[in-house]
Amino acid sequence: MSANIDKNVKSGGQLYLREDQINFFNENGYLTVEDFISDETIGQLRQEIQSLIENDFHPEQNHTIFSTSNQDKKKMNAYFLDSVNHISFFLENKAKVNKDTGLLEQDKKTSVNKIGHALHEKDEVFRKFSHQQKIYNYVKQVSEFEKPYVAQSMYIFKPPGIGGEVIAHQDATFLYHERNKEKKEKFVIGCWFALEDATVENGCLWGLKGSHKWGLSRRWIRDESTKDNGYCELIMEPEDEKLIPYVTDMNYEHDKYVPLEVKKGTMIMLHGCLLHKSFENTSDKGREAYTIHLLDKAEPLSKEGWIQREFNEDYFEQANK
Repeated sequence: MSANIDKNVKSGGQLYLREDQINFFNENGYLTVEDFISDETIGQLRQEIQSLIENDFHPEQNHTIFSTSNQDKKKMNAYFLDSVNHISFFLENKAKVNKDTGLLEQDKKTSVNKIGHALHEKDEVFRKFSHQQKIYNYVKQVSEFEKPYVAQSMYIFKPPGIGGEVIAHQDATFLYHERNKEKKEKFVIGCWFALEDATVENGCLWGLKGSHKWGLSRRWIRDESTKDNGYCELIMEPEDEKLIPYVTDMNYEHDKYVPLEVKKGTMIMLHGCLLHKSFENTSDKGREAYTIHLLDKAEPLSKEGWIQREFNEDYFEQANK
């Protein structure tokens, strides 16, 4: 494993982060916490996903291609926009689909890029996992959130051989509160859980230490005026032109990034402005991960973002009665 991970700290039954862990996150924009998930829980999560694929994924009916390229201006279909309320399936760019029948010409599981974006609400196994008290404790410690909540969730496959690259980005580009010039912005916090070992060979995350202090490069804006027959344009609005090369060129200043190679069971916490990316999985091993992104209920959700919905159910309270 890479020596670039300075603070691989063990979680165990730890309900709160230590001061040195908080300081590391504040300085670098990320924190790795080893042994956050037991092997038993990993097995339960992976088994549940396999069940969803076998029983609920019908490629000819309910899928779309997921890609992180060409996001400056593109049509997003209703399937994507509605996925915030559902368990939805997104194929890899390189998945082999018969153009005439819509059927896959390869195994379903090795064709899926991700499943999102409401596993944390719509699936009992993932709901229980996503709303652990210590996750909320950790997020409150590294943010100024008063009452964190999970805004979206994703199960990411990165299948062997065809798992695609994810260009450098900042999570706060896609998820954000209503903007208020008179208040300091509270940026989204990501929690990324390794369900398999993540290495350079199979497409681990890469992070640019300290880049969370640089501000936000751009913001994904929903343009309702373009909505037509279930489609809506989402466009990138620049925030800081100096940062644009980082999020448009996969290899821009790559030497400044560090590989976040981690063992399965590790949680990586990510500041919403941290620049991070991952390369293609060219190995013969998978790199499955589950991720959730949290915002603050004390702040209104932006009306400009792609997620437009009410969060009335307090699953955190339900999970911690």
